[in-house]
Amino acid sequence: MKSFVLSGLVVGLFALPVLSQTNIVRLLPFGNSDGQTRQREPETIYLSNGHGVTISFLSSSESIKQAWLDNPSFVVLFADGCLQGLQDNCQQQKGDIKVLHLKRINDLKIPGLPPSPRSLLTVITQSTEGKGSVYLFKIVKSTKPSYLVFEITAVENDESVTVNNHQILQIFRQGVLVAKQQKFLTEGSPLDKEVHNFLTYLSLGLSVEDAASKSGLSEKVVARLQELGQ
Repeated sequence: MKSFVLSGLVVGLFALPVLSQTNIVRLLPFGNSDGQTRQREPETIYLSNGHGVTISFLSSSESIKQAWLDNPSFVVLFADGCLQGLQDNCQQQKGDIKVLHLKRINDLKIPGLPPSPRSLLTVITQSTEGKGSVYLFKIVKSTKPSYLVFEITAVENDESVTVNNHQILQIFRQGVLVAKQQKFLTEGSPLDKEVHNFLTYLSLGLSVEDAASKSGLSEKVVARLQELGQ
């Protein structure tokens, strides 16, 4: 793996203005090739007016079989096909369903359903090997979204991932910790979200260069994190 050359030019890197746009993608490495979920708690989705949120299984080996909303009074759910739990008579649906889309609506009064600013979305999936998994998403009313796409990615089971790669990941994790302790990196900022995606790609076995490219992180930021972590 080619390493980045560290330089004193990156010392003031985190003093640069932070990007202002909403971060688009949050990677969720929950699944694996066997279709077994590794989710430990519901993932929170902040749903706001004018910003739909997409849940994608396109990067995993799993297809969506069923979905349920516990509180549909302020949110509607769509799928890229006919899905049990959303539409009737879906037994003859052909093709894999891989994407769900959530939209905020004006509050509805539903008889027997207490008003609440939250809802729980349950998603049932099936892997190519026929094994099922359950995914939980906590839907919360918000004035603005945190992410627009939640992308489920498979956790690699390949034991060929080297110890060296694990050591590199630990260096960057330590670098992020130091950067936040020294107030160079702000929790929840757009840059922090890019760094989160970078670490996720590294944990999936990608090289430093590929992880940086896919997450949109510049070489200067990567070099600075590497320096802080050593």
